[in-house]
Amino acid sequence: MHRYILIDGAMTLYSLAKEVVLGGKGSTCCYPLLAVPDLRMHSAVLIDLEKIEQHGELLPNAVDELINACPSRLHISHLQSNFDLTALGSHLATFAYFHDQDSQLFGLRLADCRVLDTLPHVLTKLQWATLTRPIAKWEIHKRTGALVELPLSDKETQVDLAAQFTLDVNQLDALFHQAQPDALLANHGFDLNTIASDPHIYWVWAKKCIQLWEQSANTNRAVLNAFAKRVLNTNGKALTERDWVAVLATATEDDMLGNGGLND
Repeated sequence: MHRYILIDGAMTLYSLAKEVVLGGKGSTCCYPLLAVPDLRMHSAVLIDLEKIEQHGELLPNAVDELINACPSRLHISHLQSNFDLTALGSHLATFAYFHDQDSQLFGLRLADCRVLDTLPHVLTKLQWATLTRPIAKWEIHKRTGALVELPLSDKETQVDLAAQFTLDVNQLDALFHQAQPDALLANHGFDLNTIASDPHIYWVWAKKCIQLWEQSANTNRAVLNAFAKRVLNTNGKALTERDWVAVLATATEDDMLGNGGLND
């Protein structure tokens, strides 16, 4: 059984360790899922840990640094498979992209644990079984820092290796909705580095903001952004200030910024 890590290179843009691992001798231990040489440092990369360990101390130490390069290790997942590096890498690469129902091609952040966490619920049973067929164990990191095992399909489940990987409008909507708390945080300057102390609680606050805003039926995203700013600036305390569903129903952006009497 081979041991691998799947890394999201875009989440470790400034890691010197990544250049050590992906360059020189380390390149024979890695399989970039994006077949564009200039972008290999910024895409998903599968790394064979057993091959890495065969190269003395330099590469293993660089891999350790790379594993710790992003808070909560949300850029790293751990896999076990009987497939060798090339076979597993080429298989996963077919899921690094997807088509929509209009045949437009998009990239999928397959190595981002925040995305991986949603895939068992977003993909069809057939798609998930096909993606995970060669994988015996797949562990991801949660925002809390916990390492959890993804639910793999029974090996007897039907798969379709020849089918084009296509996501329908409902699946795209689900992926979009799952990404909204992180997008809201990023919009206010809260990335994984700035919230490294507790990325989970910031995500909970952002998710709650979106839930309350949606429940209010207010469709003005400027109101959502202003509300989120108020909540984040108070470390979540603003969430208990009022019946926000009722307030947000008629609120304007000025109201949420404190210009409409909400600070009274």
